Order: sequence, then structure tokens, then C-alpha cells
Amino acid sequence: MKKIILSVAVLAILFTGWKKKDDPAPTKTNAEYLTAHTWKFSGAVSNVAIDADDDATTPDSKDLWNQYYSDCYKDDLYTFSSNNTGTITDAGIVCNPTTSISFAWTLNGNSLLVTSGTGANANIGNFTIVSINDNTLKLNNPEYQDPNGVNYIETDTYIK
Repeated sequence: MKKIILSVAVLAILFTGWKKKDDPAPTKTNAEYLTAHTWKFSGAVSNVAIDADDDATTPDSKDLWNQYYSDCYKDDLYTFSSNNTGTITDAGIVCNPTTSISFAWTLNGNSLLVTSGTGANANIGNFTIVSINDNTLKLNNPEYQDPNGVNYIETDTYIK
């Protein structure tokens, strides 16, 4: 009888110790994150201090958001559709008469190619996704040069 009780106790300990592992939460692809909702432009920084406004009276800065971008860009909304098209919408202060700009996009790993317009007027941006999740998107722009010849990389932040 002791052997049966001992065997039952050992089996009970083994079965309670063998808890089934929870399946990890499924990870979204970059495309699924991009198309999940509309993104609001919320910040821009440079990797080095630059003269983005080309004004010698203001100090060089990494803060492109306040030094370079006017308020009409700061409220823009970016929508990426699953059919590889999208729109940029002026959502408040309008920069120009066009309140919505259409674009096409393709994604290859972390490389995001955005095209607006056609032919010689095509506006192309080849961005690198630095990070993306359900709440925040960070993109590195291609390398630029400020008016004084300083090369820099701009990182833009978008929020849901």
C-alpha cells in the first residue's frame, strides 16, 4: 500500500511540475505594424549637431523637430494601407493647398521605400526602420548634408 501511495505522490508531483509552456505572443511583421493604424509625426533628431535652419544666429542642434520643422508638418498623419499605398494628411495646419498626398511603399526587411509622384517628379525616400511596435515607429532617413556641408542622419519618430 505504501508503494501505491508513494507512486501516486511521485506522479502527482511530476504532473504538477510539468506545466505546459505558454505559447509566446505572436510577433507582428513590420508590414503588419505599419498598416495597423495611422501614424502621427512626433519628432525628429539628427545624429550630430547641425545648422538645419541655415541661420548662423541660432546654435547648431540635434533637435530638428524645433529647429527645422514648421508647425504645419508637426500634425501630419501617415497611413500605410495593406495594398502598398498610403496617404500623408495635413491634420490641422495646412502647409500648402494640398491637404493629402498619396504614395506607394514597399518593404524589404527593415528597408522602407516610399514613392510619391511619377517620372522625374517622383519623390523617393528610402528609409530604415530603426524600431517599430504597436505604439511607436522610428525611421532613419538617408544621409543628408546641412548648408555647411556637415553630413547627418535624421531619425523621425511617429506615434499611434
